[in-house]
Amino acid sequence: MGFYCTVVVVTALLLLSISAKLPVVVVVAKDYRVGGTDGWTFGPDFLQWSEQYNFTVGDVLIFNYVKGQHNTYQVTEDAYKACDGGETIPPLRVYVSGNDVVNLTRAASYYFLCNIKGHCLGGMKLNITVAANATPTPTPSGGNTLPPPPPSPPLPPESRGNRGAMLGKWWWGCAALVFGIFTSLY
Repeated sequence: MGFYCTVVVVTALLLLSISAKLPVVVVVAKDYRVGGTDGWTFGPDFLQWSEQYNFTVGDVLIFNYVKGQHNTYQVTEDAYKACDGGETIPPLRVYVSGNDVVNLTRAASYYFLCNIKGHCLGGMKLNITVAANATPTPTPSGGNTLPPPPPSPPLPPESRGNRGAMLGKWWWGCAALVFGIFTSLY
């Protein structure tokens, strides 16, 4: 049983040390209540509200309003500019629940409006730009790039055939170290 625990602990430590060297990217999606505490209604400046945030793929917009008094139409840019919720340009999606949830699934511009007569013209429209989750590392421009490092020299012949023995010694060394730590703790 003691050897089994040592092997498990050594394996866990090995995996931990390997994973510590890998880059970790944490992407946290956020929920945004459109219009803040006022919600999707008359009054809020939706342009000013949206400029506070950097929307990314995976985020969620929540349109809260009194059902029957407002609605949420996702529309094209042309329909947005014309406040046209379907009279001449069909909407992309229609939401009428009063608690509409819109998942931002791709990097793009999104356009929304309330299609109740006069509401869009009264300011109930929203345009946001959604960015991709992670941006690639920019590459340097111009001639400022460094040449690749020279290749490593080959190992001497006596070292090449001895890798298994070296790995075995390393493994047992780690096992002995972990075993020593555990026996000193308990």
